[in-house]
Parts: sequence; C-alpha cells; structure tokens
Amino acid sequence: MSINDLAIGESARVVSLDHVPNNMRQKLLDMGLLDGVVVKLIHKAPLGDPIWVEVMDYELALRREVAALISVEKISAKVANKA
Repeated sequence: MSINDLAIGESARVVSLDHVPNNMRQKLLDMGLLDGVVVKLIHKAPLGDPIWVEVMDYELALRREVAALISVEKISAKVANKA
C-alpha cells in the first residue's frame, strides 16, 4: 500500500522508497521519510493533489504521484500515538 491509500487521519509506517527515482529518493530522505518513520495523512487538496502528511512533528506536502511510490504499512492509532 502507499501513502495515497490512507484515509485522512490514518497513520502508517514507511516500509520502502524502492520505487522512487534516485534523485527524488534523496530529497525525501533529507525531509525525514526514512524507513520505519511514522507518517499521518492530515489533508488532501480538493482535487487530491497535493496531499499533506505529518512526519516527525512537521507537515510535508507531497504530489500524489510521489506519494504513490512510497510503500507504507498501516498502524493502529494506539501505536501511532506512542511514536
């Protein structure tokens, strides 16, 4: 599943950036999207692009096509609150 598959308010743990092109992967890593990091979908633009996620206490806007390349696994709300 990808970040695009999350509903607003759902959290997930980043599993892989393997499908992201190398030049874009480094930018995402620099912004904190590392394997194992918890992200929370907080907003989608009216037409679905861009989307906003919360990563390590800040908001990050991503294009829908980039978010589709980031593999995540959904986690429960209890786990997300501890992270």
